[in-house]
Formats: sequence, C-alpha cells, structure tokens
Amino acid sequence: MAVSVNKETTALLITYIKEVVNGKTTYESRRFRNFKTAALPEDIHEIAAKISSLGEQATFSYKLEDVSSLAAV
Repeated sequence: MAVSVNKETTALLITYIKEVVNGKTTYESRRFRNFKTAALPEDIHEIAAKISSLGEQATFSYKLEDVSSLAAV
C-alpha cells in the first residue's frame, strides 16, 4: 500500500530568554503562522533572524512546526 503525505501548514516558533533569576532561566515562545508550505527552511530562518533582531530579548531557538496529513493511495 502506498501512502502520500500532504503538507498542510507551516509555522515558525521562536523561543526567547525572558529572564534569568538565581540561575534559573525563564523562556517565552511566540508562534508565527501562515507560511507557505513550499517555503524553504533557509528563507524561514532568514525571516526568523530578522524578527528576532527587532526584539529586546535574547533568542534561544528557532523551530519549524509542520502539519501533514497521510492518505492511502
């Protein structure tokens, strides 16, 4: 049985370092949606870097969240 994968949505999750108190780090995440599913990871990373440079908080990580559906063909 063959299975096809249909990419439905792509979102960018940027995690910021909110504060460090007594050696414990607190993080804050922001999700940016509605990227084209055909967007290249390099392009999304460039956008993430530009968004991060606009903020006052230090950036901890960038993540891509893809949602796909599976269908038997």
